[in-house]
Amino acid sequence: NNKKYIAFTYDDGPSEYTLDLLKTLELNNSSATFFMLGNRMKNYEDVILEIYKSNSEIGNHTYSHKDLSQIDIEELNNEINSTNIIYNEITNDTLKYLRPPYNNYNVGAINNNLEIVTWNIDTNDWLNRNSNEIYNNVITNACDGCIVLMHDIYEESIEATKMLIPKLHEMGYEIVSISDLARIKNYDFTSEEVTSEMKSDE
Repeated sequence: NNKKYIAFTYDDGPSEYTLDLLKTLELNNSSATFFMLGNRMKNYEDVILEIYKSNSEIGNHTYSHKDLSQIDIEELNNEINSTNIIYNEITNDTLKYLRPPYNNYNVGAINNNLEIVTWNIDTNDWLNRNSNEIYNNVITNACDGCIVLMHDIYEESIEATKMLIPKLHEMGYEIVSISDLARIKNYDFTSEEVTSEMKSDE
């Protein structure tokens, strides 16, 4: 089996572009993980339910994008738990993954019962806001087991995704969610480990 797998993740949503992105993924037999902000989730309940019914999934990106390494444990827990509660109220299900804003975390974040997932391909889409640059960042650095960071609040990132999917398929990749990548790679999350990629054993 020469198939390669790469996980697409999108932070800071949901937004007006998220459903279009989800449709693109589904039409191309692809999936992703959406790390959402709790303070945006209640305004997009329909989007959350559509993702929940799909092959894609939702993760926790805190309630208001605070730097978890700069706040006390009570505020940290509120940032994480508020988002968990909102998601549960909408879906009657629980979240499994946390992506700390700015990739900053501490012992309090690690001990919150969610698996911390970061990335090893940063498209810098928030900075360049250019679909061709986003595309090139992924294609140049793509690898089996890689985790890609994008944001579904930028139209350019959705356009880049539409270009990336056929090219990556042509390169032998399937585009999957974090849960799918973990299942395919037989990856075991550990409570004290931060996951940035899921490489196959050589």
